[in-house]
Amino acid sequence: LASGDLVRNPAARFSFVRQGDAALLLFVNGRCIPCEGMAALMAERICASGSLHVEPAMLTDPAVAALLLDLVNEGAIAVDQ
Repeated sequence: LASGDLVRNPAARFSFVRQGDAALLLFVNGRCIPCEGMAALMAERICASGSLHVEPAMLTDPAVAALLLDLVNEGAIAVDQ
């Protein structure tokens, strides 16, 4: 993520359901991913836009980094070159 920009795969489907103030369930292509704290905020941002800029400070949160890595490995999001 050196560029800090991500794009959603247009074929991927994203949605979420809030679970209190700081948690949500992210659904990606039928798979459910529990997210809390900063990872929940990142999940909302991914759902809200086809592309987004990721601030380097967000990547210091292990849950955010793990979520983004999981979504990149799945092909649901990609690093915008």
